[in-house]
Amino acid sequence: MSRHNEAGYTDGQMVASYLMDAGLDVSNIHGQIYDAIRSIVYNRRDIIQQIYQEMYAGSKSNFSCNFFELMRWDFILGENLQIYLLEVNPAPPMTFRGAGIPSSMKNERHLYNAMRTLGADKIGGHTAKGNWLRDSDVLVSASICYKSTCESCTSQECLLCRHCLPDDHVTMLKESLGQQLNRQGMRRLHPKPMMNGGGSVKEYDTRREYIPKRERLNQAWFEEKCKQDTYWCR
Repeated sequence: MSRHNEAGYTDGQMVASYLMDAGLDVSNIHGQIYDAIRSIVYNRRDIIQQIYQEMYAGSKSNFSCNFFELMRWDFILGENLQIYLLEVNPAPPMTFRGAGIPSSMKNERHLYNAMRTLGADKIGGHTAKGNWLRDSDVLVSASICYKSTCESCTSQECLLCRHCLPDDHVTMLKESLGQQLNRQGMRRLHPKPMMNGGGSVKEYDTRREYIPKRERLNQAWFEEKCKQDTYWCR
């Protein structure tokens, strides 16, 4: 693999090229990793939230939507390219080295992507957090919300109408919009991509009654955005 090293390819590209040269199909590796991480985080979200609340108990700041932690997930590949999780490092060292790209450049890229997604970087003198966004930037379902049936906000299809949205939910949607626009190489765990293999829009989770209200609202918003533009489906 020295020729890839000299050409400046990443470790992942080098491994994928080597496996493809050996006649193996690598197309599902990243999908397996994504599904594994999402499944673990989603199934343990109550524990994560409990720890997170204990960390900030008594704080005067509103941390309900503002929390992040860098983690490194270590996987190995089996004989049939089935992935196996080795461990999760909640405080990974930022001194790892790899072929092709200097360690410092890798670290800066990961940190920049994380900070930009969170809105902690500076762009043109303004933060990317979303304070430059208007309420109209996150509104969807206009064809439904103007109808008299949504005046009372009792129907599920009206929950994304502006007069039915509490201000903190509007703030959450603005943050989701800002994160989506600024996420660079990052991927969302929630909601899961809403595209079928043929490119049509799908609803990924039919058990909505098991999804907490804020997550359910956020999912419904992404689904409506996805119907408008497939950029939001991924």
